[in-house]
Amino acid sequence: MKVTGYSEMAGFVVTVVVAPKHHPPQVEWWGATAWAAKASEIRAYEEGG
Repeated sequence: MKVTGYSEMAGFVVTVVVAPKHHPPQVEWWGATAWAAKASEIRAYEEGG
């Protein structure tokens, strides 16, 4: 799953790929990778989509 949001630690909008630790998904997730969000990801985040 790809999640985009503002990171207080980084100070900018990031996109993170996460995967559930358990199947079916529960509360715990693994963070796989992250990057500074692209312009299109930031627009979608700001528009709530």
